[in-house]
Amino acid sequence: MTAEADSDCIVKQMMGSSTFLNNLLQFPKDMINEEMAELLLPYLNMEDFNLETAKKVCGNVAGLCSWTIAMYNFYGINKEVLPLKVNITHNRCSQQCRQPHFFWGG
Repeated sequence: MTAEADSDCIVKQMMGSSTFLNNLLQFPKDMINEEMAELLLPYLNMEDFNLETAKKVCGNVAGLCSWTIAMYNFYGINKEVLPLKVNITHNRCSQQCRQPHFFWGG
């Protein structure tokens, strides 16, 4: 069996799973990293990887295409926002630690 055939088999199993949609909905977006985004680029740069072409193929394909593009765009925004989230959380923890009731429960 070729690597391509193995890949097709894995994709069919994954997409045929009864939990596939839930897995997409629960996808840990904050875990998308630069390497993942870079691995998507060859597909995103394909001339026919767009919503219009995907709609012609199948509605489900269009949905996956749209989701993939959205996750890539989310990464681009989130890489700027995530450090701000971490900073806010750090500041909140620091403020709570300084409050006397934090230590004595009062």
